[in-house]
Amino acid sequence: MNILLLGGTGFVGEYLAEKLSRRKSNKVFVVGKDVALSKNNCENIEYVQLDLTEQSDEFKQLADSADVAVIMTQPNERIIDNLISTIKSTNRLKKIVYLSSALIYDNFEDKQNETFSPNPMTDYERGKLTEEQKLEKFTDDAGFNLCVARLSNVYGDVKNRGLINFVFLSLLNDEELTINGKGDSVRDYIFVEDVVDYIDFLIFWDQKREKETFNICTGKGYSVIDVVQTVEKIAGKEIKNKFSPAVPEKGMIIGNNKKIVELSGMKPKYDLVKGLRQTYKNYLANK
Repeated sequence: MNILLLGGTGFVGEYLAEKLSRRKSNKVFVVGKDVALSKNNCENIEYVQLDLTEQSDEFKQLADSADVAVIMTQPNERIIDNLISTIKSTNRLKKIVYLSSALIYDNFEDKQNETFSPNPMTDYERGKLTEEQKLEKFTDDAGFNLCVARLSNVYGDVKNRGLINFVFLSLLNDEELTINGKGDSVRDYIFVEDVVDYIDFLIFWDQKREKETFNICTGKGYSVIDVVQTVEKIAGKEIKNKFSPAVPEKGMIIGNNKKIVELSGMKPKYDLVKGLRQTYKNYLANK
């Protein structure tokens, strides 16, 4: 199977490309602007440096040769428009897997499943929802299958740019961590290896309906303070922090992962403590 990882040079893309490459029958094409920064060195992974906002013959040839395209880019309508324009005439591509975000859900005190109405607040959230909708309309018209994976907060590697990255950088560099408000906003954190296990499953899953949406999450929520205190216990060291004025954000977003767990037969292998322990090792190895 030929698989395109569009924007697959981030840490999730690196883990996914490496996992996909273990199947020797796969050919994985990692496409993006910063492919030189990628770590993998496997014979069946090919890195292609392209500006995905621009049409090109090389991108068209890649799309024509692909069975599945996985979209892992930051929100950018030019990329989605270019992708749609490029693959309109392809005959081989059968499925698009789009990595969206669970952050598009509303502030809610209970787990939210895939039928909950989105309520995006930030530009990032609005961008993700807009791209979901564009791809849904396109696949309805073109006959492709669309699989939307709404990821909760992914962590586990030094390339991560979320809260957990800032916590570990503060710990290892002995720098002050700035916490917005009271540090009581709650999010669902999922370890990167669990994420790629689920995405890998969705790539090869024999999808019957034209569109499916899955929450890729643990179903458990932790506050900023919970995360900080857990890292302190694991490292045996206190993190210096300061509290800044609160910023506008949703207080609680926890996904319901029942749909993906029941379909795949896989539960997340990492809880927060186990995941943060492995993350600590990953950061120490890259010091």
